[in-house]
Amino acid sequence: MTDALAYLQASRDSDIASLQRLLHTGQLIAALSELIHQLQRERGASNIWICSQGRLFAQERLAREDEVSAAIRRFTRALPPAAAHPGDSRFCNLIAAALQALAALPGLRAQMLAGERDQAQSMQAFNQVIRTLLNLVFEAADTASHPDISRALIALFSFMQGKELAGQERATGSAGFAAGRFSEEQRQRMVALIAAQEQSFATFSQFADADALARWRPLASASREVERLRRIACTLGQAEESGTLRWFSLLSARIDQMKMLEDHLTATLMTR
Repeated sequence: MTDALAYLQASRDSDIASLQRLLHTGQLIAALSELIHQLQRERGASNIWICSQGRLFAQERLAREDEVSAAIRRFTRALPPAAAHPGDSRFCNLIAAALQALAALPGLRAQMLAGERDQAQSMQAFNQVIRTLLNLVFEAADTASHPDISRALIALFSFMQGKELAGQERATGSAGFAAGRFSEEQRQRMVALIAAQEQSFATFSQFADADALARWRPLASASREVERLRRIACTLGQAEESGTLRWFSLLSARIDQMKMLEDHLTATLMTR
């Protein structure tokens, strides 16, 4: 009987250790959520700055850069110790890739300031950094064993992915409006980004709880003005340059509202 009790205690301790690890993972994801959002904001400001040849958003771009630096510090504080654990090889490798991507940001900013990267190249570089961070969130969602926590993680990851695609739509639309025309490639990319968002948010809706879905419904459909500008971007070659800031403002407001729901999803995950 003594041996049986020892194994029962070991089983309980293992469950506690597993849940504590999930709690730490949730804290890391919360830091990742904030870092990704700040990177999306810097990408948006940098995009307008490049498209306007430096006339617009110079101060905003610097402010967003400072906010990203602060978010990076919070992210690094939330990282687990660099120690070997069974089954952790891929997760540690993804952390290393994320840190390397973040370390490349100063070089990217210097190249933008020097005019060595155009709008498309700069946005692609930001996209890659964010994609590397999202891979960490996906890995956490993919390895969680507790059913309720796993559902919450999948809902959160799918929503973060949809929000990132909305950010890429904002950047692509801003470039087209700033140029006064949308190329065929840009039009096709806009259509693809809108479709990909719908797919991500559909997955989110399958795994989200009733409260999250209620919060999502008012945001699920873009406003009439956003849809009007989308039609211009997706179907017409010509566009008015004056639409640039209008488009950016509308998409930014929608993305900020998404961040509020993303924070709710993160809080739900931590509670569970």
